[in-house]
Amino acid sequence: MPRLEIGEKTALNVTLKARHRVMAGLSWDPAVGGGFFNKNKAHDLDLAAYVFTPDGAFIEHVSGEAGRNVDLSEKIYHSGDNTDGSADGDDEEISAELRDIPPFIDHIIFCV
Repeated sequence: MPRLEIGEKTALNVTLKARHRVMAGLSWDPAVGGGFFNKNKAHDLDLAAYVFTPDGAFIEHVSGEAGRNVDLSEKIYHSGDNTDGSADGDDEEISAELRDIPPFIDHIIFCV
């Protein structure tokens, strides 16, 4: 599983035989001491998936926002909003069940 740094992109290595699920995870840690200009500031990162048709038309987005946790097809879903990054492992995840995804969904872009 590739780990991306800020600004990096990667194509998903999905084969026809094993193209059933993709998961994007986001992990961060709370700010410790100091902060910007020596002020202790909390930060909240969020993970979202933007869904498009084959011709590139925007359909909807899935995120940790209330009412946006699952797409209309119920095949793309968010684990829930983590506001402080204090959990171990991935703080937020979005999974997409590709095997059963409707044909009108062609592009999924994951953003932080």
